[in-house]
Amino acid sequence: MKHYNIILISLLLLSTSCSFRKSTRVQDTIDTIQISPEENIKKVLKDNNRVIIRDNWGVPHIYGHTDGDAAFSLAYANAQDDFFNIQEAVLKARGKYSSIYGAGPNKINAIFDYMVGLLKIWEIVEEKYDNELSNETILLCESYADGLNSYIEENDKHIKQYIYPVSGKDIIAATMHKTPTFYQLPFFFSDLYTKNPEDIPSHYTIGDTIEILKSLDVKGSNVYAVSPTLSQSNETFLAINSHQPFDGELAWYEAHVHSNEGWNMIGGLFPGSPVILVGHNENLGWGHTVNKPDIVDIYELEINPNNNNQYLFDGEWLDFESFEIDIGIKVLGKALINHKEEAFWSIHGPVIRGELATYAIKYSKSDDIKIIEQWYKMNKASTFDEWIDAMEMMSIPMFNAGYADKTGNIYYVYNASLPIRNENYDWKKVLPGNTSETLWSEYLEFNSLPMIKNPDSGYIQNCNSSPFLTSTTNNPDINDYSSTFGIETYMTNRALRANETFGNDYSISYEEFKKYKFDKKYSKESTMYSYVQKGLNLLNNPDLFPSININTLNKSIAAFQNWDFNTNASNLNATLPILSFSTILDTDPIKITNEILIKNITEAINHLEKYYNRIDVKWGEINRLIRGEANLELSGGPDVARAIYAIPQDNQGQFKSIAGDCYILLAKWDKNGKVYSESIHQYGSATQNSKSKHYADQTKFFSNEKFKKTSIYTDDVIKNATSILILK
Repeated sequence: MKHYNIILISLLLLSTSCSFRKSTRVQDTIDTIQISPEENIKKVLKDNNRVIIRDNWGVPHIYGHTDGDAAFSLAYANAQDDFFNIQEAVLKARGKYSSIYGAGPNKINAIFDYMVGLLKIWEIVEEKYDNELSNETILLCESYADGLNSYIEENDKHIKQYIYPVSGKDIIAATMHKTPTFYQLPFFFSDLYTKNPEDIPSHYTIGDTIEILKSLDVKGSNVYAVSPTLSQSNETFLAINSHQPFDGELAWYEAHVHSNEGWNMIGGLFPGSPVILVGHNENLGWGHTVNKPDIVDIYELEINPNNNNQYLFDGEWLDFESFEIDIGIKVLGKALINHKEEAFWSIHGPVIRGELATYAIKYSKSDDIKIIEQWYKMNKASTFDEWIDAMEMMSIPMFNAGYADKTGNIYYVYNASLPIRNENYDWKKVLPGNTSETLWSEYLEFNSLPMIKNPDSGYIQNCNSSPFLTSTTNNPDINDYSSTFGIETYMTNRALRANETFGNDYSISYEEFKKYKFDKKYSKESTMYSYVQKGLNLLNNPDLFPSININTLNKSIAAFQNWDFNTNASNLNATLPILSFSTILDTDPIKITNEILIKNITEAINHLEKYYNRIDVKWGEINRLIRGEANLELSGGPDVARAIYAIPQDNQGQFKSIAGDCYILLAKWDKNGKVYSESIHQYGSATQNSKSKHYADQTKFFSNEKFKKTSIYTDDVIKNATSILILK
């Protein structure tokens, strides 16, 4: 393997000088000198192309002479903290997961490897990588891959690695592989093998996905922006609060990236991403929330009874495109079985031959490889117009975006690649695949999407809810949009509460801005409120709860009656209703039967009685942040602004938080356009290194809803530096 020289400078910061040790690992030489921190660190940055500065929280501040140098160093830093999940992402995107881990339970690993081939991810990447990506994006991805390779080379004796060498194409493929998770494509694939067309849902709820949530799915997100017209200090505020799983390939990693080519961005990214996905630079920032546009269509195909390799389309029997997918499956030791599985495509796209029907799938921007390129352009934008130019690429097929900048602009857009469809069909259902009337090829243009810029109200919010109620004024008109787009019309509790807090305060201080971000209440308009009222009515009929004694039943009624709909950790009445209804909060109460409610309430009562022998358990005793030695109480809960999604611990009464509020970044631009920011991570910067002091050092701050200061300004970075790594 090729080796890179690495110089590690450990800083012992003193008031006027610093003693540091400079070591070259390959030559294993050491010398010690005295330096003045600011002068000498600036010289280090000037004299070296690739530098990683770690602050006192272990967060990497990446410095590169070029964007490529910065991408190289970002990859190295991320690999130091979380090589495992970067490798997982690359293995899965290559379709090689079962070659390392075997077929898996119910052959799930082999199935996901098959899906990579079925979706033609690598065929698309090979065809378009050199032809459609800009030279700058290719250089970025290749440099990032080189950084991963450098880390592997330097640590090959200490890590288990299966991906060397990594290429820029791997980085693009990994992004293409991850993105469909957000519009639930893996869930559809699972159902198509076993269900009838009428049983395929249009989307999946918390209750449907809680098991997959442990490692894959995402539940909710918040973004808020306040303009100078509404803030007390005439400043601009932005809260970036995208909810993700706490662990895994879709968990946030914080980094600051700076190059001499105009890239200076801090924020969150997923393991293996060469750019910041949400965050801010000197001039502007944005956050994303998951939206649910209808961008996935399922077709039932009519198969020729005399030839099962043909399907009917516009009165003609067309041949499936057929090809074989090679899947290497580990069996014993290093032995592999090379399995070949036949795959099919129709004119619509990939085909699933299920047990009860044959389906085809079509989804927006399935062959677009420019997602990273769009985020890269957004990272480097310095004005609103430049940022909009990047957004107009529409390579990112979904995600709401909330934006703010140093000139006081605030903006929201329902970003989605919305197919223009025939109005005569119900696009929420499985569609007939035998007609060109259901085959689409065009999208609604960006400028026609629902959006708001600088509303009179002075704020925007999106909390996975309707774009038509983004603020209290100047909202898009629902009548301008076809129902075939599937644009949300419902309001989550988080969105309701945002409009009840931001919308009723006409002079918002920065402290109030933070308070509203951590709002812990359920609105009287929320589904939780409806479920509690229904639950009370049911609890008042003891015959419906024959296994619950009357004393416990009365205490349960009291908990429901006395709850103030707050989810603070000390709340004695929140626990029972939250445990009863947490998995059905995103389901219309009309669709939930009394039998389901009775079952949920009974299970919640039994849980509290079994583990605590009482009903009035403080919510924070159950709602926990668990990480290494840390086991801390949390306020918040499902679908409140302080969003926490948790699962029960085996044979324990506590619930471990696994998703929701995690990495939060707040940015504030003052009257002079200077940006100040603070952030918090649910764990710490060492997301996979349990031996690091940064494995769980942010947990107490996170539990107490406090932030740590951060900055994109080099002088601030130097003042807080605790180590420097120079990559050669």
